[in-house]
Amino acid sequence: MFGIGMLTVFAGFGVVLAAFYIIVLFINYLKDNKIGVRLALFDGERVENSIKVPHVTSREHLVVSNFRLAQLRASWFFSFKGLRVSDIDSCDSYRSFHLLNPTLLLCALWLVGSITPLGLALFLFSCVSFITWITYSFAFGGHKHRVHSWTAKRSASQRLRFFSLDTERLRRIAKNREKQTQYVDVSTSYLPSYDVTCEFTFSPYFKFLMAFYFVIAILQATVEQRVSYDSLVLFPAYLAAAVVAGSLMRPAQAFLTGFWGFWATFAISYPLLSGTLLSSYPSPGVSAFPHYLVIAGGLGLIALIASLASAHGWRFPEAAVLLWLPLVLVSQPENILDFSFLAKLALACLYASLGIWLVSKYQEDKAPINATPAVPPIPVVAQQGDRFGG
Repeated sequence: MFGIGMLTVFAGFGVVLAAFYIIVLFINYLKDNKIGVRLALFDGERVENSIKVPHVTSREHLVVSNFRLAQLRASWFFSFKGLRVSDIDSCDSYRSFHLLNPTLLLCALWLVGSITPLGLALFLFSCVSFITWITYSFAFGGHKHRVHSWTAKRSASQRLRFFSLDTERLRRIAKNREKQTQYVDVSTSYLPSYDVTCEFTFSPYFKFLMAFYFVIAILQATVEQRVSYDSLVLFPAYLAAAVVAGSLMRPAQAFLTGFWGFWATFAISYPLLSGTLLSSYPSPGVSAFPHYLVIAGGLGLIALIASLASAHGWRFPEAAVLLWLPLVLVSQPENILDFSFLAKLALACLYASLGIWLVSKYQEDKAPINATPAVPPIPVVAQQGDRFGG
């Protein structure tokens, strides 16, 4: 049986996850306010009417021409977006659906129920993992035909959408027997009506720093038989990782890295309840959940200040680790002048300086490899009737 303290921790951790997922949905929904249907008209086609219909948790944009009817619907739930373009005369249609992966979220919540590291990693991935579904419907010879395609890989979503746009364009050209071509600018010839990259996403460095937090926590659990922020050698690494995150990311992304970095160590620190390979190690005990929340916010704040310092060209972003002093002053004022505590802060600054230096050297070595000479844009041949909707 779990004690009241442990139940409080479980409930609080669940609230943190739910609140973050809801925030992600709101961010995506606010960004969806900028999207709309854009149709490149065929010869003889003209827009007859266009209307935006707001709802409580969704919005629609409808455009009708003398050839086609287009409907784009964006919903708050699972950041759903759906586009349908139908021919008025034959009801042939092209449909595209795009939403956060609900199956992945359910699996993550099932694993997170026992505070597992895998569950936390899967939950964070479910906040940025989308399913894209494409359907073509058309009638021929008195029969209806449908072709489906879908992907859950983020890297493939945009390619699938571009492919579907090209297929829709060719279908319209074949139907209208239009053979004219024109040269268009590549920057505007292939714009979808909504872009999967406009949704919330983590920084490319986020996964590496989260992996670092997991590895350090596992190392501490293996060597010291527990995970805590009292270690003289390993605790400074947690603070240093937050500073390195700040040097690499924008402030909001840096804060999220520090914030979730603590919960990564938290997930490792309860192996008896997680059922992982670390189950033979004892639990470090349960503290009040608000204390955990303050520590997570403290790491996030350190990363945020380090990001602002790096963005403004301040010389020593490592000094952001000193923000740990007010947190200790509130929670454990008797340790504020303890020599071991001050040594941890000094070591954290040293780790952070080393991490920032290593990252800068890596970026310097990588830059010449990725550098490519600027080349003028090459004209792209696009068939008449290219549709700017996605």
